[in-house]
Amino acid sequence: MMTKTADLKIYFIVFHPDFNNHRTRLIYSLKEHFPEMLLVSTNQKGGNRQGIPIPGIYYNPLGILKKIGLGRIETVLDKYIYFPSPRMRYIKAAREKLTEIIQCDIEQGCRVCVINSLPHHDIGLVGLYLKKKFPPVRWIVDWRDLWSYDDKYFKSFAPMYHDKLIRLEREIFDNCDLNVTTNDFAKEVLVTKYNVPADNVVSIEHAFSREDIECRPGGTVGSKHRSGDAINIGFLGGLSKPPKVSAVKVLNAIKSAKMSGIDVVLHVYGDYEAETRAIINKSFSDIAVFHERCSHEESLKKVACSDFLLLALEDIPNCHIINPAKLPHYLMLGKPILALVPEQSFVAHVIRETNTGFVIPPNEDGVKKMTGILRKYKDSGICLKINEDAVERFSWAKISQKWIDTINGIRFE
Repeated sequence: MMTKTADLKIYFIVFHPDFNNHRTRLIYSLKEHFPEMLLVSTNQKGGNRQGIPIPGIYYNPLGILKKIGLGRIETVLDKYIYFPSPRMRYIKAAREKLTEIIQCDIEQGCRVCVINSLPHHDIGLVGLYLKKKFPPVRWIVDWRDLWSYDDKYFKSFAPMYHDKLIRLEREIFDNCDLNVTTNDFAKEVLVTKYNVPADNVVSIEHAFSREDIECRPGGTVGSKHRSGDAINIGFLGGLSKPPKVSAVKVLNAIKSAKMSGIDVVLHVYGDYEAETRAIINKSFSDIAVFHERCSHEESLKKVACSDFLLLALEDIPNCHIINPAKLPHYLMLGKPILALVPEQSFVAHVIRETNTGFVIPPNEDGVKKMTGILRKYKDSGICLKINEDAVERFSWAKISQKWIDTINGIRFE
């Protein structure tokens, strides 16, 4: 265990709903390793959170449109009225509150570190402002998802703001003291496409926590199918996330296996979108079950009962560098993974390295390959000898130490 630095103060800035993110909660759990780590958020209710609440009402006034059934109009108006988002009132309030606090810290000789975990990408404006206001502050940006490189985020902005967003993103790259990405593939994009110095980028992967669920066997994954039972495939998270994930494409792949004579059912956990429910109810109710909302831990317990776990990503550039938050949880659960992902992607690399499943290209050949895997499981079973050391690399026991070393390694001049 490393020595604590008595004068180090860490401000971990989030927007309250984002505290439900697993990575965010794990980072905040590191507070016991530092003299003071304070959560900066709109809401400090619940849990053991020593932090700084930012008082005020930050809801979007246009939200009334959604309440009266005009949500689509609200979304369009938001794009044109607000940049980078309707959360600017919170960002302004957080900047003002932290400016006052950090000014006192610096006067008292404290070393200050600010951490932003993005998305929400706009929260990075708080760190950018504080870094410019107080150059001695050290600023770490955790890019859980890249910004302009991700079509989902980039195209959510009105075209009139695209250049402005790119300039803002460039400011963040140029001013932060360290960029954190979720894998080396994403790090390479920052270095080669965005010209971020390699020594200003570090990769820290998503992690699984064995405290969430204890059900993972060691040594092998897979088994022989029980005759007469349907093959259950579990999917954790959002099934409809265009352009990264196409619900219809995934469901058609499952239906293709069903039509070949394999009794197979897809179980979707942790997706709360009405769009996904509507797609399943309209055309795929015979091969898919949409499960109701429950806790992260409960979802893990339920999906762990599946015969296979499903990952899906389209073959587009951003999907080559994505590290899905569900991936380490899948590794922990010890069930064979069906990864419908680009063959040269980070996810494919992990599946091969850990030997925890099958890499299946997201195209027609991939559908045939998946059907063949399911048929083999039905007829004779499968057994994979997993690489335990490679899996353990994604445990919080390993990943937490990378975070501790990274934060302690920040140099203060």
